[in-house]
Amino acid sequence: MSNTYKYFSRLSCYNFRNNPQRFLVFLTKRLNAEKYLFSDGISEIRVEIDRDKFPMTTINEKTKIKITGEVEKEFLQSPEIDVDFVEIIR
Repeated sequence: MSNTYKYFSRLSCYNFRNNPQRFLVFLTKRLNAEKYLFSDGISEIRVEIDRDKFPMTTINEKTKIKITGEVEKEFLQSPEIDVDFVEIIR
């Protein structure tokens, strides 16, 4: 895995499938029990975080978070990140 963080806006330019990537993000909106909308400061993307991987600490739109996961893209849909690891940056 690369030591650099990616921007969501670059996802369409590269093939990240089956290759975990890291992003520094902020929570924008909770969509349902395991789906969220996150922003990297430039653009937004849907993110899936299993309940057992979501931090127990309360987070809001000002909390900086590092997520690591695989980018998934279905035909005719926008990319989504399936998160493997979440870390709150202090």
